[in-house]
Amino acid sequence: MIQGEIKFSSISDINDFVKITSKLDADIDVKKGSMTVDGKSIQGLYNFEIGTKLICTINTTNENIYNDIKQLDRFVVTGFSKV
Repeated sequence: MIQGEIKFSSISDINDFVKITSKLDADIDVKKGSMTVDGKSIQGLYNFEIGTKLICTINTTNENIYNDIKQLDRFVVTGFSKV
């Protein structure tokens, strides 16, 4: 499991994030406070306020996940690391 902090600047960012995450072989959760949504769900992610820092948790056994998530760099506030 790896975790990092992300932020969306627009609705378009959310759409792009989901396009990327939906291709990953991993379970992705995005959380703020007590609310957790599927990181592959546009509708779920629309519940978060634009500009809010969110915790993104990626659960996978894929050893190459760090290479795979480089596409998410533009959303990352605090880099991903193992937890």
